[in-house]
Amino acid sequence: MKYILVIALGTIVIGSLLTFGVYFIFGENLGYFFVKFIAVPTGAILSLFLFVAYDTLWPKK
Repeated sequence: MKYILVIALGTIVIGSLLTFGVYFIFGENLGYFFVKFIAVPTGAILSLFLFVAYDTLWPKK
């Protein structure tokens, strides 16, 4: 359960940062499109990869 929560939180954080950047630079119309089709899937995939790397490299107790 904690894995899903961490990946979901990572998706929100990464997607929000990407969206803020595009929205700030290009405006509202492109920002809305970017959120739906690029930022959320990219955030999900990136947070999954980062979590797998973290879980693999971090020493177990």
